[in-house]
Amino acid sequence: MRGLGVNISQSIGIDHVYRQPGLQNEYGPGTLPGYVGYGEQDEQGNYYRFSPQFYYNEEGDPTLINHPGGGLSYGPRFDGREIQDYDGNMVPYLPQEDNMLDAYETGLNSNTHVAVSGGNEKGNFYLSDSYSTRTGVLPNNSFDRNSVSLRAAYELAPWLRANGSISFTQSAARNARSDISELFFSGGFERIYNTDKFSQRQYWQAPHGGVPSTNYGDEYAYAPNRGLWFGFNTMDDARKETVVRPIVGLSMDLAPGITLGVEGSMNYYTIHYESKSLGSGFANEGGGYTLDHSRDVSRTGKITLNANRQISDDLSIQLLVGGEIWDQERSNSNVRTDGGLVVPGRFFIGNSRRDPIGTAGVSGTKQINSLYFLSSFGYKEQLFLDVTGRNDWSSALVYTNGTGNNSYFYPSVSTSWIFDETFELPQWVTFGKLRASWAQVGSDTDPYAINQGYGIGSYEMEGGNFVYHNSISTTLVDREIQPERKNSFEIGADVRLFDNRLGLDVAYYDETIKNQIGSVPIPYESGYNNLFTNIGTLSNYGVELSLTVDPIRTEDFRWRSIFNYWNNTTKVLDLHEDYGDYKTLGGDISYGNFRIGSVAFEGGEYGVLMSDSAKKLWQSTDANGNPIDDPRNGMPLLNYSDSRRGAAFVRSGTVEEVGKVQPDFEGSWNNEFTYKGLSLSILMDARIGGHIASYSSRYGTAYGYLDASLRGRAPEFGGVSWTSTYPDTQGQQFGDGIIPEGVFQSGQTVTTPNGAVVEVGGMTYQEAFDQGYVEPTHAGYYHYFSNSWGGGVVNDDWFTELTYVSLRNISIGYTFPRSISEKLNARNLYIGVNGRNLAYLYNSMPNNINPESFRGTTSSDSFRERSFTPYQASYTMTVSLDF
Repeated sequence: MRGLGVNISQSIGIDHVYRQPGLQNEYGPGTLPGYVGYGEQDEQGNYYRFSPQFYYNEEGDPTLINHPGGGLSYGPRFDGREIQDYDGNMVPYLPQEDNMLDAYETGLNSNTHVAVSGGNEKGNFYLSDSYSTRTGVLPNNSFDRNSVSLRAAYELAPWLRANGSISFTQSAARNARSDISELFFSGGFERIYNTDKFSQRQYWQAPHGGVPSTNYGDEYAYAPNRGLWFGFNTMDDARKETVVRPIVGLSMDLAPGITLGVEGSMNYYTIHYESKSLGSGFANEGGGYTLDHSRDVSRTGKITLNANRQISDDLSIQLLVGGEIWDQERSNSNVRTDGGLVVPGRFFIGNSRRDPIGTAGVSGTKQINSLYFLSSFGYKEQLFLDVTGRNDWSSALVYTNGTGNNSYFYPSVSTSWIFDETFELPQWVTFGKLRASWAQVGSDTDPYAINQGYGIGSYEMEGGNFVYHNSISTTLVDREIQPERKNSFEIGADVRLFDNRLGLDVAYYDETIKNQIGSVPIPYESGYNNLFTNIGTLSNYGVELSLTVDPIRTEDFRWRSIFNYWNNTTKVLDLHEDYGDYKTLGGDISYGNFRIGSVAFEGGEYGVLMSDSAKKLWQSTDANGNPIDDPRNGMPLLNYSDSRRGAAFVRSGTVEEVGKVQPDFEGSWNNEFTYKGLSLSILMDARIGGHIASYSSRYGTAYGYLDASLRGRAPEFGGVSWTSTYPDTQGQQFGDGIIPEGVFQSGQTVTTPNGAVVEVGGMTYQEAFDQGYVEPTHAGYYHYFSNSWGGGVVNDDWFTELTYVSLRNISIGYTFPRSISEKLNARNLYIGVNGRNLAYLYNSMPNNINPESFRGTTSSDSFRERSFTPYQASYTMTVSLDF
């Protein structure tokens, strides 16, 4: 009889934001050179200034209050002079170098785990409870989770056994916001902004309870980000998720080697969401309340017959046949107040100023019925063969008239050979196995996707009357949709040598996904916008390698090193003809903040990046328009602004390939050291290649907040110095010049310092400068228009290959000797410390953007970044006791 076993472990840890991306700390708020200044008007009524200007209050002091250059950081260089802060006090004009770090707090976390297990000759059980709590690194954020699990098995009779389990997990996330970091490069937080000061309550909440405002004469009405801090500190968004998973089963011996099993299980997943928004107006006028419930329930019932026979001393056979029914239902209800709350700060639906707005419905029901078999053959414990087959019948592929290709069969075959058992190999060969497999997997689509319905809506008129309307789907459904099928093939080898001191596991795989289901755009004249059908075929292939080495292994000390390498390539083998040249997967090729799209085209890689905003290149031609050799060929074209005396690159206007999503390869390297009870593990990982489009770098450079925007802004940053000879800036000295590397586009004219108009088309900027036609472009102008929304081009400031090497994890642990743990009446006592996401040993991203910002939800969308995530490490200490 086995007694009770008890395990207790406790972990406590911190989340530490230790580094911010590359924010510059040289220049304060101010607008672009050549744009609106803060001095006297010129003859045309414009305030043109090419030198950074302070803005002054009525007392003649430089001030930040109502600064017209806010939102850009091309102002005067920090010099320590006294300047009026946003709260009216005088402060030194110096950068707040760590003001982004100051916006984050130290997160705390704790996890308590208790488990009890036991059993006897009739049965066994395991019961555990794990409770974790965490406070986030942003204000008013927390996360709690409690997970209880019980599993047990019992012999009801010599031929009948019962088993079951149930798990209950409930998690609660509160105020999971992450919308603060972007403001540090987009103008919400100036480089002089004191985060520690202005995040205090008196600056974001007035005595009347709302946000300070000039409308009410509040003291701190000019403090920036008042509404942001008010929202962070008063918002109460609570999302509670509950998952219950019961499983019960019976296993009956019908005859020697023949077993019948039945099992029932359920996954019950619910979300309860409640949002309480305090009004930010006078005396907390406004506000709102939202209540949302959603439910996702799936149930599975299956029956299996399993037969095991030893045909001879050399041959064994196993056969399993079974059937399964799986169904799912999803539902949702949502109701919210409208127009604010009648009584501020009281959160219930009846407190809505207008009629509450609500929706509810069943969003998805689906059933899959299945029959399957699995057969296994073993020969002399060295040669193995598995053959499986499964047929599914899916309700999601049945049309309303009962027809449809809803039945699909998919088989698999796999084999392995332990060849060191077959041959008499040298003693230094410890183990050797070859394996190969082929498998097919079928899949369906979402519920109701092929049975489009209609919608009913309403508009509320003045007086409370409603006008009702309905809508029909603009997607045409192909009546011959086929199930998706994935065919995969893999071969591999596992070889271990020198008493397992050297091991190599290598595999090559090739997958083909046919009949992918999706929407194809079709001409609007057809009455529809899209056709829902089988859209194409993908091929996915690659190599995975794992090398394990024990360089040192003694009785007390061991060093194990594990290197993993993987390289995956996905290609488009076939694409529906109605897509045209390509299908856009993510982003937008000719519009938007990135102006780069991930596409698929037949014969190309999945996730090729294309844009119409690459730099337009110079191509010289002869009199007949034929290209000729010219040293300027391949240089970008420039457009010149006379009024602002600067040049910027010209967009090509032609959609062209600029990069790819998929990395060249990825890998990891883990080193484990053990000495008696002491253990140390160091894990590094790396990504090589694949392109990244950084929204943060693009606009942070354009607006002057990031390190890249320093280039050329002063002589020490590579800026060209000159004395201006234009009439309105005659004799002024500048040191923020850039000579753009490019060629003026054909027909370009410039107004020279002496007032003459000269055509410079075909000249390089350097040539025009050398001849006195132009002065250097001010760095602020260059950076802004190279990266702006309306005219920016794809360039190295924000679009680059991503390569990094990360120190991902370090763990140190110690298992105490039995002589010590027994003093606590324990079988084992362990103490460990773990650090995760510790550092990047190499990072190719401009402006030190955190590579963790690029963890996209899909492979086709993982090339875009805009979160400006700071670097955050986690440190955890764990104590574990076994009784």
